[in-house]
Amino acid sequence: MSGRKTRTISEDRYEYLNRIAAGHSSLVADLPRLFEGVQQQCRSMLDQEMRTVNQRQQDFARSLAGLSERAAAFERDTTARLAAQQAQMNADKAYLEAAITQEREIRARQVAALQSEVDAIKDTAQREQEAAQAWLADADALHGAIRTHLPHERFAPGEVSAVDAELQTARTNLASGFAGPALGLAQGGFHRLTEIRGRVELLEHQWRQVQADARERLLTVRALAERNRTRPGITDDDRELPDVTIDVNALTDGAVTAAEKRIEARLAEVENLGTSVERLRAVTAEADAIEAAITDAVRAANVAHLATQARADLARNIVGTLQRNGYGRPREMTYEGDDQRNALFVKLRHPDGSTIVVEVAPTPAPSPLAAPGIHMTIHSFDVDTTSSETRDERMREIVDELRAEGNDVHAGQFTAEEPDRRVLDFDRLRKPGTDRDRDAG
Repeated sequence: MSGRKTRTISEDRYEYLNRIAAGHSSLVADLPRLFEGVQQQCRSMLDQEMRTVNQRQQDFARSLAGLSERAAAFERDTTARLAAQQAQMNADKAYLEAAITQEREIRARQVAALQSEVDAIKDTAQREQEAAQAWLADADALHGAIRTHLPHERFAPGEVSAVDAELQTARTNLASGFAGPALGLAQGGFHRLTEIRGRVELLEHQWRQVQADARERLLTVRALAERNRTRPGITDDDRELPDVTIDVNALTDGAVTAAEKRIEARLAEVENLGTSVERLRAVTAEADAIEAAITDAVRAANVAHLATQARADLARNIVGTLQRNGYGRPREMTYEGDDQRNALFVKLRHPDGSTIVVEVAPTPAPSPLAAPGIHMTIHSFDVDTTSSETRDERMREIVDELRAEGNDVHAGQFTAEEPDRRVLDFDRLRKPGTDRDRDAG
């Protein structure tokens, strides 16, 4: 009588394999060399960007060459102060708000001091007229320099345009002979433009800092992903096999490739000048999540590798036991769907003409990071030359021998189901999608 004999392998063994897999899941990298390479790449990109910024600053300074002595002194002070504040921001990334507040306070003191001077010349129309003209010319020059050279619409949208209206009113007042109001508007406009300039440069500096952090983090994770696409093999006694390679990406259905695609998408955001500081910080945090996903992929690949080894070892023991009980050498062997993560099938024949197909299959794992259990099925295709009692006794002896040799097989009853004749067709078994076809069939 033909039949199908099944056994379930204890899960204790696979809990142990889970621990081994987890212990080898730290992302492999020659860290000093990897980080040095990433940092060198980041420095090169930053140096190129800073050359552009420095050239822009030189162009900005040249465009202010015609300022009055007083306005030029204000701008020199502002430039020196911004450099010191940016250096402080490099050391303390939380310093931005303090720097902006400092700029506003300095501007308020300058405006108050100038107001005293305005009050002092109000009794002289000619002096008032000349002062208004000078301040309006300085404000126009600074306005043009900011519009041309600074990213004011990114960091202070609409604010420079708002000053336009004030300066236009000052021109109208001056042309109409109202020098006093024109002077006040021109001075106020100049100092608002100076404050905008300082705030824009500080905010841009902060943006470049956060961008550099996000870029370096993403490039580091990308290097880790590339380095961990393959890993050295491991054994169930916790040893590495340098001559065996685990294809992490293949064993996790492209998890590493998916992580790399996420990294490339986030890098595109980082290089987009329209990305906000808040979004850049979120990207940096996402890089941590991508690294965690790669770590999970490595662990899942280790689990799949160890579970495949365990099934292959059990199949080898079963075949050896069958051969010692009269069966010949394996005639065929294949993995379902040509995927080592699936069931392993081995076909043997007995001299009495009967055929056995040994199926060693994974049972569903409780989670993607847990090793599956093992379910062993022996499909027996007998000829009517031996009694069913003899065949059943033969199978019991085989299983008892397997257990005596340390194979972790539970005690239990054989099923008396008819064997699945489709397992005889090994060409069909190894085709991708076979598992689904069998379930449906």
